Amino acid sequence: MENKSGIRELCEYRCLVLPDPIEERTAGGALYKAPITMDKEKHRTCKATFILASGSAFEDWPKSYKPEPGDRVYVAIAAGMIHEGLDGQEYRIVNDKDILGALDDVVNG
Repeated sequence: MENKSGIRELCEYRCLVLPDPIEERTAGGALYKAPITMDKEKHRTCKATFILASGSAFEDWPKSYKPEPGDRVYVAIAAGMIHEGLDGQEYRIVNDKDILGALDDVVNG
């Protein structure tokens, strides 16, 4: 996955992820969510796409799994800080410990 965030280097144990988008409307689709609700949901989003890691990230993780750009991951709720990228998307900068696991996004048909 191409990094369009404008961030190309991170320090210490930091990682850059792109959280899944949040729905602007309620489940029924009839109502728009209030801005405060959208902001809360933004910090609660757990699923994300892994974009970038610093050189020190994942040093103490098992060698069997280290996320690669484009991998789908779970991220701790309210972890890190939000950064608006050059592409207008909202990324999160988190510690490597805030990445809780890998996702297999398989849709059962």
